[in-house]
Amino acid sequence: MKTEIKLGESYRLLHPRPVVLICSKGKNGKVNIMSCSWITPVSDDPPLIAISLWEKGHTHMLIDETGEFTVNIPSSKLLKQVWLAGTKSGSKVDKIKLLKLGFTTSSTIEVPGIE
Repeated sequence: MKTEIKLGESYRLLHPRPVVLICSKGKNGKVNIMSCSWITPVSDDPPLIAISLWEKGHTHMLIDETGEFTVNIPSSKLLKQVWLAGTKSGSKVDKIKLLKLGFTTSSTIEVPGIE
């Protein structure tokens, strides 16, 4: 049975969603952070997730360059940084300076995680 839902109602049905911070790093060594709420688990064994990125976006381009990224689950203390990371483009703004986050070294890839 088909049911029509108004736009405002559909938005409330789909939101809020969990959000993560995706770190990527270009071949030039510059790190970028973006907020991503289009993320979902796809397997428990092995543990796999899927994320959806805009094909022409800065983060997509960096991940295409290196094949690497980290997924970071922020606490509510990072609300301001999550908002900024999702509303600014890393191709136009240095989000590392803007967000003032600390990083941890990844053990197997070049892209850092967020402290």
